[in-house]
Amino acid sequence: GLAGGAGERAADAPKERFVWNRFLIIECERALGVEAMACWLTPVVHGFFAQTVLRLFGNAVRLTLIARRSRHFAGVRLLKRGISAKGDVANEVETEQLVWDESGGALSRRRASSAVQLRGSIPILWWHGEALSMSPRQDIHLLRYDPAFDLTWKHCRRLAREYGAPVVLFNLIKQWERRPRETYLGLCFEEAVAQVQARSGREQQSRQRQAERRAKRTDAAPASAQGGQRPSTRTSCRAEQAAAAAAADVARRRGAARRVRTPRELQRAGERTRAHRDAPRAARRLQGSLSARPRRPGARPARAAHRRRPGRCA
Repeated sequence: GLAGGAGERAADAPKERFVWNRFLIIECERALGVEAMACWLTPVVHGFFAQTVLRLFGNAVRLTLIARRSRHFAGVRLLKRGISAKGDVANEVETEQLVWDESGGALSRRRASSAVQLRGSIPILWWHGEALSMSPRQDIHLLRYDPAFDLTWKHCRRLAREYGAPVVLFNLIKQWERRPRETYLGLCFEEAVAQVQARSGREQQSRQRQAERRAKRTDAAPASAQGGQRPSTRTSCRAEQAAAAAAADVARRRGAARRVRTPRELQRAGERTRAHRDAPRAARRLQGSLSARPRRPGARPARAAHRRRPGRCA
């Protein structure tokens, strides 16, 4: 009974990135084993829990909210920004909302729904820099150490592996500012998402081609066996791995060779966008001013008055 309970607890153990005393549990796992460790140590989670019962049209609904914070790349709000070298975003929080139908009777017979969302810093390299003043809105600095957005790709790939596809990213950055500040960050984030989508499409096509080659090789194996020839699967697998590695290297070089826009270019792009949006308004304003002042027929255009220089007579 004890071994079974320990095995169940070990199987239902939380993810290691949400366990804040993981550095203590690792040593006990090495000394005692996973099952024995589960009986002696309790994982510590930094998060929030709330539960309430609501009434909707006479039906009782139980609402449960569970949030837990990741221990990787966590810190103070203005000091921890962006993404780490391992693909972990700053101050990541996983929130799960559970809705139970209380009218179902037993817990195993109730209808339930679950929604999971993660909120964290924008998965690109950026920071606020040194705070030279007590301004509540610090400047934003973009780091260009990752031109191919490999860290963003690593982060999205981990999310797809743990939570399943598709991964939906919400952009909460302001789309327009009088003094551009967060707009640069939003443009860079859009560029990162576009490159991640393109890379995902290339990898999916590569996997499809490999599956087709594997299917063709499987179909050709019985025919060669009937002819008395033994198929060399090891050689074909090695050649396939070498071709896949070469294709991945070429794709990585192409992504790294792409030129990433500088903050100045992003600022110019934002100014052109605002100018294009404000052009119809300026045209209507100019048209209204011209229509309000009709020119008389035969009247000469007004000449600009020349400024007189001091010390000369008119």
